[in-house]
Amino acid sequence: MEVGNERFRVHRYFFEHESKVFREEIERSTAPGQPRQGDNDSTAIVLKDSPKDFEKLLGFFYNPSVLI
Repeated sequence: MEVGNERFRVHRYFFEHESKVFREEIERSTAPGQPRQGDNDSTAIVLKDSPKDFEKLLGFFYNPSVLI
């Protein structure tokens, strides 16, 4: 994911599982044999949020007291 001018390498599980918007963006079709959206730096999913806000979201996803 690219947020502002920062790149974040995160597991796609939470995004695919918890958000229809992210799931559709990640699953968006590409040409056969090409990487999926978000698979590498050249196909990074770009968000218009601030990096600090995205870090807060990741803090929720990766909070050990919330993980089952």
